[in-house]
Amino acid sequence: MPTLSQFMAYILRVMQDGEIRHTSAIVPLVCELAQLTEAQMTAVFPTGETIVSKRIGWGCWHFLQAGIFNKTAPATYQITELGRKKAVEWQNLEAIPLALLNNLTLAAAGAHAQPADGAIAAGIGDESPDIIAWQAVQKIEEETALELLSRLRSETPEFFEKTVIKVLLAMGYGGRENLFEHLGRSHDGGIDGVIR
Repeated sequence: MPTLSQFMAYILRVMQDGEIRHTSAIVPLVCELAQLTEAQMTAVFPTGETIVSKRIGWGCWHFLQAGIFNKTAPATYQITELGRKKAVEWQNLEAIPLALLNNLTLAAAGAHAQPADGAIAAGIGDESPDIIAWQAVQKIEEETALELLSRLRSETPEFFEKTVIKVLLAMGYGGRENLFEHLGRSHDGGIDGVIR
């Protein structure tokens, strides 16, 4: 699957003809140019959105911010004169890193300072924000799970039993009253508690 920067090179090639296109028309043209497989074209995020359409959407947004595209209607773009010049200048690039767009974006915004975002300034920000956010959430969930498992293993059996009961109550078992009783003790037949 191409990265955001790689998709941006394809997007620019598709749009260099000057035609006005909605993103729904850009997506199949980019897929054809990039020779994506059916699996790549249908790959989705956990949200159900296709990775291809999200990356192409973010690529168009970055080009808009840099003054390479104009937005003629919602999700509809046309290359600018600056964009035509950059398409020629960057025609041999396999990817267009966001770092290349930083100065253009600042100029389009009328700013003269370097961007505050060190990751993009260093050229690290090569993914769309939704992928970065999703990856960050995944990492936090994994770290939390490991930390929780470690803590549960280091505590007493009684702590574990009470924690299980509290989790079940938090899941909605036990009704509004949250009536429960911890019963765990030696030789209890595996019954740690009762939720009423």
